[in-house]
Amino acid sequence: MFTWDDKHKIGHEFIDQQHEQFFNLANKFQQAVQDRESLSLQVMIAKEILEYSRFHFASEEGLMAEHDYPGMKHHKAIHAGLLAGLDTKVLNLSTGVEKPEEFVEFLFEWIVLHQFLEDLDFAQYLAARS
Repeated sequence: MFTWDDKHKIGHEFIDQQHEQFFNLANKFQQAVQDRESLSLQVMIAKEILEYSRFHFASEEGLMAEHDYPGMKHHKAIHAGLLAGLDTKVLNLSTGVEKPEEFVEFLFEWIVLHQFLEDLDFAQYLAARS
């Protein structure tokens, strides 16, 4: 399971709250897999993760624009790539091309790598401007 704790925080309350929600959604999906819930339920949760990702990325990008973040163009490109990848993963999950366990692995890598690398840079930028 994905366990949220203080070590996952990047230091910006708004972003941290949304990242915690990603952990909750990832856990919800992983629990459905472990409980051998139906594929339709797993896909529904995966789609919820996709929709929340769209919301979160738009929120982050709005915050970046508001604070003139110099890495915004790069970060938006990463978001676009992540959304495209997630969209494909959800489709592959729904058609049986991808196993639910592979989707869990993707979520873990995505949450950890994006959140702790890219978003940390942005949070540090915001902290330096405060």
